[in-house]
Parts: sequence; structure tokens; C-alpha cells
Amino acid sequence: MHNKLLKSFYIICFMIIIPQTSKTLATNQITVQNSEIGVIIQIDNNLLFEDNNLNLRPRGYNTLDKIGEIIKNSNKTCIVESNTTKNKYKNSIASSDWELTIIRSDNIINYLINHHNINPQKLFSNGFGEKLPNQYLNNRTDFILKD
Repeated sequence: MHNKLLKSFYIICFMIIIPQTSKTLATNQITVQNSEIGVIIQIDNNLLFEDNNLNLRPRGYNTLDKIGEIIKNSNKTCIVESNTTKNKYKNSIASSDWELTIIRSDNIINYLINHHNINPQKLFSNGFGEKLPNQYLNNRTDFILKD
């Protein structure tokens, strides 16, 4: 029963996120996956952030708004995991790639709380710098939606 509900939730997430953004964005910037730990919405950081920057890009607001509505209207918690490629911090105020990703994930969570009135207890922040899974696939933010 749990797998069936998870699969249904995955389909809903996919239908909400992808069609709303694919009109203006390449579909390879956003993926939605069903996994053992929950539904993972993976977004290329070029959609959410300027290179070496901590602040959200306005063009990413629509996608974050869709994710915010999903979180708000579900019983799921969301872990925001930010990753980057090596040495992205060099032209920012962050002192390391790890710090850059922590601040970025915190900025996303603050946006979701302030613009969607999401209970902060439903949101968790992680930053991995350039460490996971490898430096070539790292320029992304994952939203892990789980029970």
C-alpha cells in the first residue's frame, strides 16, 4: 500500500512540476524521480541561482512555488539538499563550496516559509558542497519529499 501511495504522489509531483516549467525551460533542468526514500525533485542550479551567487533567481520562483504548494498540501516533509561543482564559491561571500550550498539551501527554505507559509518543522536543509555524487553531476538542488 505504501509503494502505491508513493507512486501516486510521484505522478502528482511530476504532473505539477514538469508541465508548468517545460514551456519555458529545457526539460533536462528538472527531473522527478520515485525512489525508496521518497519522491526526489532535482533542479539544475542554473535555474535557481546565478553562478557563484547565494540569492535566488526570479526565473526559478515559478518552480519553487509549485514545490511549495506540493509540500504545503501534503503530509510530507522536505529535505532541501544543495550541491555545487568545485570552486563555485570563489566569487561569492561564502568561504567554501560547503558554505555556499548551506546558504543556498537555507535561502530556498526561507523562500518556501515566507511565500507559502509552510510549517518550518516540515523543512530540512543540507549542503554538500562539491562532495556528492561527483563534481560533474553536482550543480543541482534536490527536494526529497518523504513521510
